[in-house]
Amino acid sequence: MKTLSGHTITRYEGEELETFKKEFPCDLQHNGFIRLKPGNWTVPTHFDKFADEIYQFKFRENDTVVCSCPKAGTTWVQEIIWTMKNNPNLDNPDAKLSQGHRLPYFEMDAHIGTEGPLFDALLSEIESSPGEVKEKEGLFLNTINKFPSPRIIKTHLPITLLPPDTLDCTKFVYVARNPYDVCISGYHYCRLHKDCYYAGTFDQFAQRFMEGNIVHYPFWEHVYSAWKMQNHCNLHFIFYEDLKQDPFKEIEKLNEFLETGLTNEQLKNVVKVTSFSDMKNRGVVAFGVVESPEHMNMEQKEKEGGFLRKGIVGDWKDSRYQETIDKMKIWVIDKMKDMEIPFKYEIN
Repeated sequence: MKTLSGHTITRYEGEELETFKKEFPCDLQHNGFIRLKPGNWTVPTHFDKFADEIYQFKFRENDTVVCSCPKAGTTWVQEIIWTMKNNPNLDNPDAKLSQGHRLPYFEMDAHIGTEGPLFDALLSEIESSPGEVKEKEGLFLNTINKFPSPRIIKTHLPITLLPPDTLDCTKFVYVARNPYDVCISGYHYCRLHKDCYYAGTFDQFAQRFMEGNIVHYPFWEHVYSAWKMQNHCNLHFIFYEDLKQDPFKEIEKLNEFLETGLTNEQLKNVVKVTSFSDMKNRGVVAFGVVESPEHMNMEQKEKEGGFLRKGIVGDWKDSRYQETIDKMKIWVIDKMKDMEIPFKYEIN
């Protein structure tokens, strides 16, 4: 099968599919992921049904798209931008709504299709969203079209899989995080959520991560596709580590890029209400995350933390991960020969 974007679609099969099922023993993943070439992108289970609709989607000129690899800080930056645009004085009652009501996820249809317990749970979350969209086929893309402007839309798809005029139409914010912390955070996320329910070891997960056999990867190509366009007037590149180290400074930069015109006092409000501790206390989770026993391993959540687990830089230094991290270091050194992306691996 070939998409309108010119990519060829293949599915996992044979021994690869059987290995995948052992590591991801979840009904939602029973067909394995999908690969797109060129690029060797790994994309969500139902991407083939929505690839052309995604490629032809029409963004609006006042949209803001927040993009990153999974677990690189997308939810955090979305919350920051929504607060900047809608709640800089901390008096908007909509701030209490879930991100599903405020911040749509572009390729959600490709993740969950049109049926199943996760679909039903997310349907109930958006039933009172703008437009009261009820159709199951393409539900989430249709919901995005009903959202009032200005929209803040999240995606984990690389720029190369988005509509070709995306940078011409939108303000595009790309969030990057060092690969060690992304990998560890992704491993915990996939073990925590029963809709992934990863059953392999961290070493196995890291091998998948390095090979690009995790949804929305390969990692380096994803980051580099944005990094090489960093000078585009509509693209703002932000590092998770810089945002952790000096949130006010980075939010100031966003204020200039987004032309939101906030005062210093308003910027301080944004910093405060989008801190890790504040968001954790408010129970902020990304759209698509359901914190219930049906969808989440509550015992693991209690033991190791939930969706907002640590929010730190340098979790990779934990001794539990060192043997695998040492292997990853060789991979990072090799990749960085061709991509001089200034990642930070720890901060003061």
